[in-house]
Amino acid sequence: MFIVLSVALAGCHNKLKSKPVVAEPQEAQDTSHDAIYNFSFGDVELWTLKDKVNTMPAALFPDADAKIVKELMPNGEADAGINVFLVKHNGQYILFDAGLGVEKGGEMMRLLQALNIQSSDISAVCITHFHGDHIGGMLTNGDASFPKATVYCSAEEVKAWKTDKGVQKMLAAYDGRVQTFNGGETILDDIVTKAAPGHTP
Repeated sequence: MFIVLSVALAGCHNKLKSKPVVAEPQEAQDTSHDAIYNFSFGDVELWTLKDKVNTMPAALFPDADAKIVKELMPNGEADAGINVFLVKHNGQYILFDAGLGVEKGGEMMRLLQALNIQSSDISAVCITHFHGDHIGGMLTNGDASFPKATVYCSAEEVKAWKTDKGVQKMLAAYDGRVQTFNGGETILDDIVTKAAPGHTP
């Protein structure tokens, strides 16, 4: 089965040459953990891991209708969930993003342990973009959090953040294990990337 997982990326706008077949999600399973949501998607098993809930200020929406913003954010802010996605496919565990990191209160590592998954079990990490709430968990005490993982990230995103010390430190920790791609390319045999610039390049 050909699986498509849409990931917000930078890069080229190449179109797929053939239309993929996408499986319908099956009924969710009870994981008995309020921060883990698990369901199957064809031959793929997927977990949503609640890394942390932060708040976002109304100032993030300067062009929005002030009346609507006041109605939706009466205290001037709203909850903003930070999630990490874990996929098991073809015998591999693949992460999509890595949350805030333990140092900033991220729960990803604890939730992986709750699933009896070790950091060394992660074979790949696919990064949507380089904001701190998506790559903070890539390092633990300055070292690579996932010692056996190959990191997949957009070539345009790498180029755009080449002067950012935090991003460069993260990439250096995975030296030799970073694979870049352009939007529309297929990675890990059957994951099709999708260009969606705007939030970052």
